Amino acid sequence: MHFGFALFKYFPFGGLQRDMLAIARACIDRGHRVTVFCGAWEGEQPVDITVRGVPVSGLTNHARDRAFAEALAAEVKASGVERVVGFNKMPGLDVYYAADSCFAAKVYEERSRLYRWLPRARQYLAMESAVFSPAVATRVLLISEPEKAVYQHYYKTAGER
Repeated sequence: MHFGFALFKYFPFGGLQRDMLAIARACIDRGHRVTVFCGAWEGEQPVDITVRGVPVSGLTNHARDRAFAEALAAEVKASGVERVVGFNKMPGLDVYYAADSCFAAKVYEERSRLYRWLPRARQYLAMESAVFSPAVATRVLLISEPEKAVYQHYYKTAGER
C-alpha cells in the first residue's frame, strides 16, 4: 500500500515528527511505500522516504496551515497515495495520529468567549471538527487514553473510530 503522511511542518527535534518518521519506517519495513507531504521541512531528508513539499503561503501560521490543508488533496491525487495519515488535524484524512490534546477543550475551558471568534481559533476548531465530527469517517490513533473522553465530549466521536 502507498501511504501519504501529512504534517504542516517537519523539524528534526519535534516529538510528533520523530513519531511520524518511526511510523513511516515501520510501514516501509512491512513492504509499504510512504510519501510525506509537508509545508516545510527543516533538516536532513531521509533517503528511504519520499518527501513532497506542498507550497503554502500566508502571513500567519493558521493561514499557512489552511493553505496546506486545501492544497493537500490535489497533491495526494497526483501522487497515487492510497491512504492519508495526518499528523495534524485537517480535512480529508483516512487516519489521524492524535498526538495533540483537544483544541476545543482549551478554547471552551481555558479561553475567553472572545477568543472563540478569532480567525485562528475558528480555523483550528473547524480543522479539528473535520477529523472528529460524527459526519466523517477518519480513524483516530490516540496516544493518550484520557483524551478519548475529551474528544467524545466535544465532538460525539464514535468509540469504534
